[in-house]
This record gives sequence, C-alpha cells and structure tokens, in this order.
Amino acid sequence: MSADDFARIDDELTSSGIAGAIAVLCEQLKAEGKYHELFDARLMQCRQRAGAPLAREARLEELSDATRDEVEAGYVEACREVGNLLLAAGDLRAAWMYLRPAGDEATMREALAAAEPDESNLDQIVELSLHEGLDVDRGFSIVLDHYGICNAITTYDSAMYTRSIPEKQVAVGQLVRRLHAELLENLGIESPADSGAGGASGLLEFLEQKRDAFGEHTYHVDISHLSSVVRMSRIVEDTAALRLAWELTEYGRALHESLQPPGDPPFEDAFAVSGLFFAAQLGEQVDKALEYFRQRAEQANVYEEGSAVVEVYVALLARLGRFEEAIAMTLDKLPHGTPTTGFAPSLLELSRRGGDYERLLAECRQRGDLLGYAIGRIEAESAAE
Repeated sequence: MSADDFARIDDELTSSGIAGAIAVLCEQLKAEGKYHELFDARLMQCRQRAGAPLAREARLEELSDATRDEVEAGYVEACREVGNLLLAAGDLRAAWMYLRPAGDEATMREALAAAEPDESNLDQIVELSLHEGLDVDRGFSIVLDHYGICNAITTYDSAMYTRSIPEKQVAVGQLVRRLHAELLENLGIESPADSGAGGASGLLEFLEQKRDAFGEHTYHVDISHLSSVVRMSRIVEDTAALRLAWELTEYGRALHESLQPPGDPPFEDAFAVSGLFFAAQLGEQVDKALEYFRQRAEQANVYEEGSAVVEVYVALLARLGRFEEAIAMTLDKLPHGTPTTGFAPSLLELSRRGGDYERLLAECRQRGDLLGYAIGRIEAESAAE
C-alpha cells in the first residue's frame, strides 16, 4: 500500500462518510489480492449497511432479528465472494475455509474436479477430497497414484474411520483392484480387460498349476499389504471387487504357512476364512460359510469378547438377503445397548431392508423405546404407502 492509498481512505471518509471509505477499502484490498483482509472489510461493510456496530466483536445476540438476519446474510455473501476469489487464485484450502460456511460445496467440488494435481496443490487436493469428504473416490485414487499402496493403507486406517460405509467401500475397492493388478503383473499374468468387472483373471489357473512351487520364502506382493487389503475387503459388497478379494485370499492360502499372518476372530485363519466369507457372497460355499459363522456367533460371549464375531455373521446373513435370521441373531446376541463396531447393519436397517418391522416394534415396546417405536411405525407406514 502506498501513501496515496491511505490518503484516499481519508479523502473518501471526509467526502462520502463511512460507507464510502469502506467501499474504497474493499476495492483496494481486492485489487491487491488481500482476500482475508477483504473478508473482514466486507463484514464491516454489511454491519454498517444494517446499522449494526462495526466492530467484529460486537454480539449479534444484542441486535434485532431483522438486523441480525441482514448481517448474517452479508456474512454468507462475503464468504462466497472471498471463497471464489481464492479459488481463482488457486488456493483451494483457503477457499474451502470460506465456501464451507457459505454452504457452497458444489462450487468447491467443481473446482476440485478441474484441478490437476501437481507439487503445488497435491496435498490440498487430497486433504479436501479425502479428509473433508468432498470427493473420496478421487482423493483416494490420488493417494494410490502418488504415494502407493502402503501409504494408501495407512491413510485408510487413519483417515477413513469417520467416513460413511459407501465411501469406505469405494476406497477399499480401489485398493483391491490395485493390489490384484500388481500381483498379476508380478506373476507375469496378463490382466484381461474384464477382470476388474469380475471376469476371470487367470490367477486361479496359475495357482492350480504352480501352487506346489511356492516355497517358504516365495511371495510376489508385500505380505503386510496383502493381509491389510484382505482385512479391509470384508466391508466390500460390490460383486466385482468381492471376486478380486476372493482371488487374493486364494493366493494367500497358496503361500507357505509362515507367510500367512493370523487375523482377529472369527478370521484367525485370515486368508481361508476371509475367502469363505467372500465366496458365500459370490454364491459359492454358502452353506459351509453360514454354518461356520453361525457356530462362531452362537459360541461368542459378547460381554467378554466383544461383538465382532456376531456382527460378521449378521452382516453375512444380511448380504445374503436372510433378514429374518439376521434380525433374530441381533435380538439374541446383540441386545439393545450392546457396544458394536458398526460392521453389521442395525436392527432398524435390517428391518428396513427386509421390509418387516414387526420384531423391531415388539422389541421397542418391550424396552419402552418410544422414539424407536415411532420411527419404526412411521417407516413401516411410509413403505406400505
């Protein structure tokens, strides 16, 4: 800022008053690209127009409803203006700081979609797409492309736990496809065009021919990566991704036993039991899988061991469309108030997906849950209509 800039504020204040001085201030700050300061000036401008105290620290609660509404509308407009200016300047992270309170996710998503990641913006794109949840699919893809599978696994475990199940499934699906493709490449198996859509990849045929050749130190992808991706894949329901995950477990089973790390219950034999879990959802070994997971669930002491074993069985039943059995197991082994991991659908979700709310309503009546009963009745009525 030059001496003339300061003099212009003085002159405008003398000739046009406070409103004119603020308008000149906003004009100069915008021309200088000082957008954070412009935001403060716009707030002062909207306060002045509304007849509110100019100080930013003034309490809005002390204003009339009409004045407060006008100031708040000005605040939103200032957020939108400054956010768009920062987007144009390429500062994605700072732009979101203003566009988020303005509720302008659409503009931010469009900007992210148009942004090509490079050294200057890579971290910003990942942070906003993945950690802020604006485009989890693309954000996780960028992590895989630029940082590799190892960092993607770490990112998933550290940053995805608060994201929704569909978002998690998208991320895990990418991991499954990437690791499966890496395995095929390392084995020298050409990946067919339809393998990512659930077609045969050639891996099973390779294992049938070469299984006996796997020695104590023979492996073709990082074992920790394989183990982690198989573990994460239990959340997947997409058929194509499930088939690739199942093939990964078949590869894991072919490894020497010293290279097969144990898992948590009921997946102690991680590759074999995970494979059984995946296969059942693909329509194979269904009876065997149901019997195994049913026995483990019925034997589980939820209060001593936690709910995971039971939740796995409930989730499998739900994915196979056996909602009545899933509801019965939930009521028997996961009564109201039982801490759960969220892996299995809730009683309400099972009722919703199965289209039968009777047992939910009876349970709510028994435990005096008026809110749960009302939600169930309303949903049942809506479904009937």
